Amino acid sequence: MQVIANDFKSRWNAMIPVITTEVQTHFGSAPDSATSMLKHCLTSLYEKYGEFQGLLNKQGPAGKEVVRASVSLHTIRYEFKNKV
Repeated sequence: MQVIANDFKSRWNAMIPVITTEVQTHFGSAPDSATSMLKHCLTSLYEKYGEFQGLLNKQGPAGKEVVRASVSLHTIRYEFKNKV
């Protein structure tokens, strides 16, 4: 779990523009659809990451330490709102 958390921490912010570009490439001809799809993708990512952190918290002290060292959900939500 530590490896997954570290990998996510090192790459999540750089992936927002990549996801945005992919969505715009496939849905760019309909701007409202592209924005809606981007919000849906980022919301799904946020929810799954929250579930991941919840599972880590159930793993006892070691899991809680991984969560403490991870990117917070608040930080992710803030960045998503600023990028969309």
